[in-house]
Amino acid sequence: MAFNKQSNVSTNLENVCNYDDFRVLELGPNKSNNMRGNRRKTAYKKTPVHPPRSNKMPVDQDWPSVWPVARVFHPASVPLPLHQGWVEPGTTPPGKFANAELMKIPNFLHLTPPAIQRQCEALKKFCTEWPKELNTDEKIDRHFPIQITTSDYLHSSPTIRDARARIVTLQVKLSTLHLNSHAKDKLLRLVKERYDPVNDILTI
Repeated sequence: MAFNKQSNVSTNLENVCNYDDFRVLELGPNKSNNMRGNRRKTAYKKTPVHPPRSNKMPVDQDWPSVWPVARVFHPASVPLPLHQGWVEPGTTPPGKFANAELMKIPNFLHLTPPAIQRQCEALKKFCTEWPKELNTDEKIDRHFPIQITTSDYLHSSPTIRDARARIVTLQVKLSTLHLNSHAKDKLLRLVKERYDPVNDILTI
């Protein structure tokens, strides 16, 4: 058995040595082999690019329906030749398409006069007329002693939010609260410098 194994090994070595060239290792098979030649090429369909919406807008377009609320500037929806951005003197500023200057600032395209009028008409049914009897400031202060003041800030920046808009001021005359001496003394100790004894106004 040992002699037969040795003869088989020597025969295999002789067969290997008879090759004239070494076998080539193909790391990247070319496209002419059978495995890749039988594959079908994937057909990619290009998505058609439609023209901007602004090119198809009529002259009497209902603009509040196009731009109903505040949003980032969209050039395809605005039928205006807008230009924004700093350029060298003597050249035209960049157009509205792919313009970061127009997109990063707030716009008021949703607050056009027709849009404001439409919103006022919608809110009109929830409003009541101002009482004719309240024709002086003294009467208004007597019936509405509390005054609340809020502030809105508008500036050109990527966001319309401002931390200062959270500040709300409430003013009321202390005499309109009808407090007894104990309750008034306790309230004055709590509010400290927020009470003005000159005009009897408490500011919070």
